[in-house]
Amino acid sequence: MNIIKAEYYEIVIDDSFGAAEEMLSIISKLNISLLAYKSILIDVDKTKFTLFAKKSNDMSNELRSKGYTVEGPFSGLFIDGDDVPGALAEIFKKLCEKRIRVNESSGIANINGGYGIVLYLDKDDIENAYNVLS
Repeated sequence: MNIIKAEYYEIVIDDSFGAAEEMLSIISKLNISLLAYKSILIDVDKTKFTLFAKKSNDMSNELRSKGYTVEGPFSGLFIDGDDVPGALAEIFKKLCEKRIRVNESSGIANINGGYGIVLYLDKDDIENAYNVLS
């Protein structure tokens, strides 16, 4: 299992055609890789992006300089490992035993025999969660 402590940022954009591509192109031109992302329509004309980037501070600074409203940083863990039955249950068991609350999580499995999950945590819990799972 590989665990990365990662910051994430939330950016709300106008949901016009091309707006998401424009924002993501800014990140791409900086040669910044994303660990994970999520987008969700929050209103008829607004989409909220949640972005975990390897150079999250550079990404947020550039987006702010281009006029985007960027919230964060927030704390999370990006975990990948071998796709075996019970892997996710074991992660949550370890966190539960230490009373670490997961605010949100998402993941994908069966990718080249592995999985990837994102845990959204309180900033105060990030170090403890990392140590418990390492």
